[in-house]
Amino acid sequence: MSSLSNRKVVVLSGIGAVLEFYDFCLYMVFSKEISATFFSGIESELIKSIFTVIIFSIAYLIRPFAGMILGSIGDVIGRKKLFTFTIMLMGICSFLMGVLPGYETLGLTATVLFVTLRILQGVALGGELPAAYVIVYESVQKNFGAAFGLLFTFVTFGFLFSDLVSYVFGAIFGDYAWRMSFIFGGVLAFFGYYVRLNLHETPQFLNLQKKDKVPFLILFNKYSLRVVAATCLSIVIAFGGVMLTLYMHDFVGRLIDLPSSEISFILAPSLLALSIATYVFGYRADKIGLRKTYAIACVLLLILALPCFYIIANIKTPLAVIFGTSILTILFGMYVSVALYFICDLFPTDVRLSGVGLSYNLAFALVGGLAPLTSHSVGMVSGQAYLGFGAVALVCALLGLLGLFLYSKHLNKLYKSKII
Repeated sequence: MSSLSNRKVVVLSGIGAVLEFYDFCLYMVFSKEISATFFSGIESELIKSIFTVIIFSIAYLIRPFAGMILGSIGDVIGRKKLFTFTIMLMGICSFLMGVLPGYETLGLTATVLFVTLRILQGVALGGELPAAYVIVYESVQKNFGAAFGLLFTFVTFGFLFSDLVSYVFGAIFGDYAWRMSFIFGGVLAFFGYYVRLNLHETPQFLNLQKKDKVPFLILFNKYSLRVVAATCLSIVIAFGGVMLTLYMHDFVGRLIDLPSSEISFILAPSLLALSIATYVFGYRADKIGLRKTYAIACVLLLILALPCFYIIANIKTPLAVIFGTSILTILFGMYVSVALYFICDLFPTDVRLSGVGLSYNLAFALVGGLAPLTSHSVGMVSGQAYLGFGAVALVCALLGLLGLFLYSKHLNKLYKSKII
């Protein structure tokens, strides 16, 4: 496959990922407005805040099951068919969230319906990103760092896109900005669906001689250690995707009393730095080695996480937030693109999407389900907001290094490969 074809696969996969991740990110961008609309029946602000975090986490807790089931379906019917289904599901949920009446109109029914739609968004994302990664892995023959770097640059632009749209819509629509943002995302998803129709099924899947009807049973019977390794590799990605991008809105909002749209504007530079760093370091990793790039990034995260969160939490100015978050997101960009290669490389074609879907989403469930509550609790008990975030960062970085060790030990033949 030519370099032009490689780029086309990445771009077509990435455009849909931007739109789908934009839809998913809106919950934390507008967490205050959503809480006021759908959880207004809760009088205690503390309980309302905790409930908002729990709803945030629910969408992640459902993802391992979604990733395993949708991944198995994708290993049977193909990557492209699954890919087109997930973006439509995400778009429909986003649109319905935007037009759903609030608690004052429907009472508890509004709350239940909103939570249901949020869970379905988690299902969609559980199949979306693993499918994108596997499609790129199975379609590209070389320069994996640059390919995955470009793909995740599109994904990270989904973060940035949600922040920029919320800021612009905040200026235009005021109190209705959150609803218009969700509706806009639903409309864009239909565009993403048609973009994905131009994708072709991957060569490796088409050449697969035998497709098992229940791939996840083979996954557990033969490749359980690989699932562990891939989950550890994914946990450090989940830290960046959950804590540095989505939950950072809530963290900064507790430190600086500003509207959601203005907090989004403050965080936009760090997301731009992430988008640039992801591609730059992915491209450089092809020259200096994927394992080396990943290891350096995890070690730097161990060293710099606490100082960066200390600056953000104690100086409490927009400039401090931009400085601290930008350093951390650059490190995120450094390790994420190369980690995606390792995760896909751990599994054979017949169970690859099942393995990636389960491992990647299990990591996000653990981090998304536990890290925000852990960070919040440690910060409240210690009286130091940065300690909770810092402790989560250190644990995730160590698990990421463990994943690299298991990958290298389990696949000794890859020591001979020039690309790593």
